[in-house]
Amino acid sequence: MFKWRAIFRGKTGDPKAMSYAPRWYQQESVDHTLSYYFEQGGHENALICLPTGSGKSFTLCQFTKEVIERVPSARIMVLTHVKELIKQNHKSMKKFWPRSPAGIYSAGLKLKQSNFQITFGGIGSVAKKPELFGFVNILIVDECHLIGDKDNSQYISFIHALREVNPSLKVVGLTATPFRLNMGSILTGGIFGHIAYNGCTMQRFNRMIHDGFLSPLVPRDAGRSLGIDVSKIRTRGNEFVHADADAAMNNEEVTRHACVTIAEEFKARKHLMVFAQSVDHCGEIVRELSQHGIECVQVHSKMPSKDRDRNIADFTAGNVPALVNMGVLTTGFDFPALDMIAVLRLTQSAALWVQILGRGCRVHPDKLNCLVLDFAGNTKRLGCINDPVIPRAKGMAGGGVAPVKECPECEAMIHASARECPHCQYEFPKGCSLEMEAGSGELVRGLVTVPPTRHAVDAVTFTRHTKKGKQDSLKVSYRCGMTFFNEWVSVEATSAYAQSKAQEWIKKRLPWADRLPTTIADCVEYQSSFKTPSALFIDDSGKYAEIKDYEWGEPARDDDPF
Repeated sequence: MFKWRAIFRGKTGDPKAMSYAPRWYQQESVDHTLSYYFEQGGHENALICLPTGSGKSFTLCQFTKEVIERVPSARIMVLTHVKELIKQNHKSMKKFWPRSPAGIYSAGLKLKQSNFQITFGGIGSVAKKPELFGFVNILIVDECHLIGDKDNSQYISFIHALREVNPSLKVVGLTATPFRLNMGSILTGGIFGHIAYNGCTMQRFNRMIHDGFLSPLVPRDAGRSLGIDVSKIRTRGNEFVHADADAAMNNEEVTRHACVTIAEEFKARKHLMVFAQSVDHCGEIVRELSQHGIECVQVHSKMPSKDRDRNIADFTAGNVPALVNMGVLTTGFDFPALDMIAVLRLTQSAALWVQILGRGCRVHPDKLNCLVLDFAGNTKRLGCINDPVIPRAKGMAGGGVAPVKECPECEAMIHASARECPHCQYEFPKGCSLEMEAGSGELVRGLVTVPPTRHAVDAVTFTRHTKKGKQDSLKVSYRCGMTFFNEWVSVEATSAYAQSKAQEWIKKRLPWADRLPTTIADCVEYQSSFKTPSALFIDDSGKYAEIKDYEWGEPARDDDPF
């Protein structure tokens, strides 16, 4: 019976293996995973989370080689869902370890090699034939967020079959998105129980960009999201109903307007990928872009495999500058030179959104960054690539992603149905429509390229703000010399959404508070009891300043005990 502690014995060498120095996070991810099982005695199936484009293939190969070097008899399977990724992972293994005993089992690649010590396979090809692979010690699943939580799913059924032969089978997953709709975190899905290494944190993600291992994602300089009212689109299983989403995005006005903007921005770019809402939408976008002189091809699931492969090859070879995709290349597509993405696909899936953005994160000598035109408002609903909105598990309170919109006055994100901003009391005009432009929202959280202007705060005042017929709010004024920056906080709001935003604000602005104020009067009293901060700065990165860096002074205390 295979035991993890037995992995770390013995050593085999390969004199022909090329020397590749792992990046810091690749080495850390392998070391942490091996340490979890070997040094810590971990027994759960472990996850390795690394951003798209950061080199998961290398990590996978390094981990596999480390295992076999220590236990020469170990049998390992590496599974994924698309033939392109199977081929890519196998190629990486042969490049990293030329003499690796690795074969391929994939109907799509027309190879069915089941007797190799390391098998790179497609789940669709191996699912019904577990007996061909016998005793397997480790099953590595690339893009493991695609493992469902139902017992009759292909992955779950295959894992159960392998465990009938080896009850000690370990499953190691690699993904950039350890969550999915209706399930929430995939740690709740019954397969994985431990994150051995998380390279997708904001700090590690941004360090990878600064170290030159990931390409920055940049939004368009100006504009708002496309004029799509998502609050009227039905949802099913927490995702938009396909017919409704297609009706919203796949119409002549939307497509034409988006393509005009795409054509304008593409003049300064070389390689464009467009994400469409449906198969029919692919064709409409191709025709519209062609009228603007942009030669492009399309790729979707209803195409013959040979046509799809030919179009992908033409795009990656640089024979055509643009490719329009629907549901095929969101994962497992490796084209580092991609320097522009246009999104005309509505989704409520944070995992899908992060995977889409990840297509542009690979580095290439000929690009400085990747421009992203988000025409579907996904950024505002689902967040940044390194700080996404994590979905809740099905049945949990607040499941799904609430439709939101931006207040044009204070730029707060509020519920789409709100007629008035709870933060600044801005009233939305009836029947107003948003500008039909690509969104300019931040795509990579916390990645500051140009330091904003900092203003020293001379005084802070809290006052009650009253507006006839409206609920009172807390007005906060920061005086910086002769300049004032203002914020409005709905401390006494009745809605759960506004209450949570107010409490979040209070925790940040009143870090010394021994209890969180719940009324405007409490906030005013708290603020008046303390000195003006000795070193408080705000910046002008937004219309209203956000405190970025502060150091609070000692509070004014009355030492008289009586």
